[in-house]
Amino acid sequence: MGWVRIQYAVATTSPLVREGKYWVVTIGVDGRAQTSSQPPEGWASDQFFYQSGGQRRMLSNAGWCKGGMIWGEEVEKDAKSATIESFFVGSDDQFRGQVDPQGRLYSPCG
Repeated sequence: MGWVRIQYAVATTSPLVREGKYWVVTIGVDGRAQTSSQPPEGWASDQFFYQSGGQRRMLSNAGWCKGGMIWGEEVEKDAKSATIESFFVGSDDQFRGQVDPQGRLYSPCG
């Protein structure tokens, strides 16, 4: 569980690897990744995975109350004009606790 941060167009890093029709971004244990690749453009159907016991397992991005694990996706530019993508990995309750630690937001799941 936690925030992921991907920084694109970092000249001193490796480009993304392609597997079939998908670009693979490998996230470090610190929740960060850098690549020399430019960020993908246009519409996409992102898939999210984690590595456990030598196996790749899919994370759901199904949404509120449906077991989703990907939240708060955002793309921005930093001071050096690099593109940064960030998102939270965890349950909807964990995400809600991150963005509303006082618990003031309505929980649609009950």
